[in-house]
Amino acid sequence: MKEDIIRIQKLYQDNGATILRVKTFNVLKTNIIEKGIGTLAIEYQYLNAIKKYLQNTKFDLVLYSTPPITFVKVIKYIKNRDGAFSYLLLKDIFPQNAVDMKMLKKDGVLHKMFLKKEKNYTKYQML
Repeated sequence: MKEDIIRIQKLYQDNGATILRVKTFNVLKTNIIEKGIGTLAIEYQYLNAIKKYLQNTKFDLVLYSTPPITFVKVIKYIKNRDGAFSYLLLKDIFPQNAVDMKMLKKDGVLHKMFLKKEKNYTKYQML
């Protein structure tokens, strides 16, 4: 799909599935500042898009992959609104992997903020 389509917020149908494209900041292949701002903003960008375009859509299941820290409020919103189940596809552990790669300072402000968000994992169903 064309890059410009991915950056535009849009709801459409494709092969029987409803697709919501959410305009976000760049979080891939960019500098650490832009990636950090984009990572912090993405949760609110998705939440606002869901409330705007999918307010009448009921979800039974939310599938998501790591790192879900940036989507905790989105998942919680859908679970509370629709009574949906959630399923985490675990690939790596964040924020520990960011500390290991020296992207975050252990026990620094950002590390503590993400650790606090990480505690929300326990609120999701375990399969």
